[in-house]
Amino acid sequence: MGPTSYLVGTSFFGNLDMDSLFGFSGRFTDYDFKYLGEKQVLAVVHASTLPARSCASDGGRTICPENWELRHVHVIEADARRQGMLGDVPPIAKRILYIDTQGWFITASDQFDHAGNLWKTLAIFNTVRDREYPDSKAAVYNFPRLFQTAMVDEDVQSGYSTIFFTPTPDRPPHDTWFINQGVISPRWIVPDRYTTYRQYFY
Repeated sequence: MGPTSYLVGTSFFGNLDMDSLFGFSGRFTDYDFKYLGEKQVLAVVHASTLPARSCASDGGRTICPENWELRHVHVIEADARRQGMLGDVPPIAKRILYIDTQGWFITASDQFDHAGNLWKTLAIFNTVRDREYPDSKAAVYNFPRLFQTAMVDEDVQSGYSTIFFTPTPDRPPHDTWFINQGVISPRWIVPDRYTTYRQYFY
């Protein structure tokens, strides 16, 4: 697929499409939504491991070990319109989104193909804390906030699995989440401190 398909959300990385990042990141105008009700589901909301680690016991297909807990969720059905706003046909025909009633974030998603069969299932791993790492120096918040640690996209038809790590476990720990901070440190933008800038962002 070309660069245009990436922009309209029909491009895949592994078996993960861009509209599925952190549960759902598609254009609302490309879907019809239906409220299905509420239920209890297992989810990871207070992950103990950051960065997340893949399981050695299943060949790296999932994340483990982690803290799973029962969460109360809203269940939303998102049916893709046959033709999107930009003329594309979304590859995933229907999504069932499980939205945490306390934090209003997606904990999981079931995804169906155009024949109506369950195609893939997503599990989103989260944690709640005021900083990414215990020794974080820049990205420190004055309240506990949600951090996404990983997402597992499991193709139940082919058995293929993709893990999206945030951040990757292969890099040395350093601040990477700079979200809604409002005030930034001058050391990030003062030219003679370029080395410090690179330390935080690269």
